[in-house]
Amino acid sequence: PMAGCVPLSVNFSQVGTHVSFQSWNFGDGNLSALANPQHTFTQVGSYTVGHFVENINGCRDSSFQIITVYPLPVANFSLTSTDPCFAPVTVNTNNISTGSINFQWDFGNGITSNLTNETVVFANPGTYNVSLTATSIHGCTNTLVVPFTVYPRPVAVFTVSSQTICEGQSVIFSSQSTFADSLVWDMGDGTILIGNSVVYTYPTAGN
Repeated sequence: PMAGCVPLSVNFSQVGTHVSFQSWNFGDGNLSALANPQHTFTQVGSYTVGHFVENINGCRDSSFQIITVYPLPVANFSLTSTDPCFAPVTVNTNNISTGSINFQWDFGNGITSNLTNETVVFANPGTYNVSLTATSIHGCTNTLVVPFTVYPRPVAVFTVSSQTICEGQSVIFSSQSTFADSLVWDMGDGTILIGNSVVYTYPTAGN
């Protein structure tokens, strides 16, 4: 191609006649003596590529082409949401991309959008890869992926070895809770205990 997005790989073909010797100057400080070289332009800009030929008698000629390398847009965004512990979670996007005219969202939950900014609802707990692909006026693209997590709510459940005991006897409380990272027990008489299962002796009668 004569134009494209950075990095731009270009194939050059020697189509001259009566050529015995040749060289290429790609305009970015790189040279080649191959007949049909391939070169990758890694910086944005316009480059005048020169092809210099000579026949066996020392007669010379040259030709030039301009290669244009376009910049990539920068895809960038932030997310704001309702409490991620309480599904369904509503998420608003803040698109702060630069150098782009078109956008494509993929929220990782089956929902896509081509709006500049979008509001989406995540119905279930999980980690979703939210991606934004930004496209420039020249068709160059750039993608940013940001994970978003909806956390499962812990469910407090426990069993007790006996619901009626005598004063001074011990009772076992065993947690059957799910999605819990910490367990704190309020024993009902002002005593606080921590642990998955606790054994407690009530010193006085009561409920």
